[in-house]
Amino acid sequence: MESRYIPLRTPMTAVALSLLLAACGGDSDSSNTAVSASPDASTTLSSTDTTNADGTGSSTAGDAGSSDGSSSSSEAGSSQGGSTNASVGAGTPSASTGSSGGNALSTIDQNISDRGISGNVLRSMLDHQYNKGGPRDTPSASPADGRYGWYLSGDAAKGMPYITIAVSLNPNNYVDIAAPGSLWPFLSYRPLNGSSEYRLATYVQSRDGIARGVTVPFRRLSMGVGISSHAGQLSLGRTMTLGVGPAVIGADYNHDSNKETVQLSAASDYRVNTNTLLPFGQAIQTWSDSSGQKVELVLQGSCPVVIVQQDGQLDPSSDPMRSPGAELCWNVDLKNLKRQICMMYEVPTEGPKPAEGTVTYEYFHPDSRSGIGLIEMADERSVYGEAKGSYYWRQWSGRCEGKGNLK
Repeated sequence: MESRYIPLRTPMTAVALSLLLAACGGDSDSSNTAVSASPDASTTLSSTDTTNADGTGSSTAGDAGSSDGSSSSSEAGSSQGGSTNASVGAGTPSASTGSSGGNALSTIDQNISDRGISGNVLRSMLDHQYNKGGPRDTPSASPADGRYGWYLSGDAAKGMPYITIAVSLNPNNYVDIAAPGSLWPFLSYRPLNGSSEYRLATYVQSRDGIARGVTVPFRRLSMGVGISSHAGQLSLGRTMTLGVGPAVIGADYNHDSNKETVQLSAASDYRVNTNTLLPFGQAIQTWSDSSGQKVELVLQGSCPVVIVQQDGQLDPSSDPMRSPGAELCWNVDLKNLKRQICMMYEVPTEGPKPAEGTVTYEYFHPDSRSGIGLIEMADERSVYGEAKGSYYWRQWSGRCEGKGNLK
C-alpha cells in the first residue's frame, strides 16, 4: 500500500484527510479498542495525570456531562457569533448552561444548516482524534499571518516554533484494522459509545530537529474533560483539569515535572440530544474557578471549507473543492496562558460516502458526521511579557471561504 503521509501544504480532499487522520495512532496511553457502551450518562471518570507517547501530559475528567472553552483572538474577519478582537479572551458569545443544552432551540433532521449544527455533529467533532503521537512523525501547525489567514514564510516566520495540536480520547473509540504491507495497523473510527476522556494538547514539535532556531517562548498545554455518548445524548464533564508548562524556548522536555495544574468546574452538567439544533454563535459550556480563570467551548460560527492553492488563494481557473463547515473553538483564559484553539470541520449534509478502495479498511463510518478541514491557534503574548498582541499558527490546506484575506 502506498504511503499515507500527506505533506502539510498539499491540497487534500476530505477523503484523503480522513485517511490521514484515521492513520494517526499508536499512543501508549490506552489500547486501540472501541469504548464499550455504558448505561449511565454521568459515569464518573477517575482523576489521572499521565504522559502520552507523544510526550503530552494528560489530565482528568470529571463526571461526564459538561463542555466549553474561552478566549477569542481574531484579527480581521471574526466568524459569526464572535466580535473582532485582537486579544485572546475577548469577544466570545455568552455561555449557555443547564442540563438541557443551553441555547439549543429546536430539533434538526440534518447535519448542518445556515442556523447551526446538530448535537450529533458536535459529538462527531469531539470524538475524532488527530495529530495523536505515535511511531510516525506528528504533523505540525506552522506560523500564520493571523486568524483565517495563511502560512508565514522566510523572515516573517523566523524564530517561531512549529506546534503540535493533538486530540484523542482515553480510552479511544478507534479499532485496529490490519493493513497488508504496512508495519502498523490503521485505526478505524467508530462513534463514541460510552464514557471516555477528551484530551487536547498543544506543544512545540521537536521531532527531526524542527525546534532548532526557535527564539519565541511557548507554554505547553494539556487539557482533560469527561465525555460520554450513548442513547442519543452527548454529555461533557463538569470538571476539567489543565496542565500548563513554563514559558520555554524550544521543546519542553521536562513538561511532566514542572507544569502547573489548574482545576476548573462548570456550574452544571452539559447534556444535549443528538438531534438537537445547536445555533451558531453560542458558548456551549464554561468551566471556571474562583480566581476568574476559565475555559469555554464555543460553536463560533459557519465555516464553508474550501481547498486552496499553495499560495493560500483560490485557483481562478478551476472549481475548488468546497464543503459546508462549522468552527468549534476552545478558548483558554488563565492567569499565565491565553490561547484560542479552533477546529474548522467539514460537515457533509449527508452521511460520508466511502471512497473507492477504502471499504476494506473501514476508514469511514455512517455516523462520522464531520472531518477536520483546518486547525488554527492564537497565543496572546501579554502573558509572556511581550508587547506584541498574538502569534498565530494553522494546519491543513483548507480555509474558511469568505473570511480573512481569501481571494
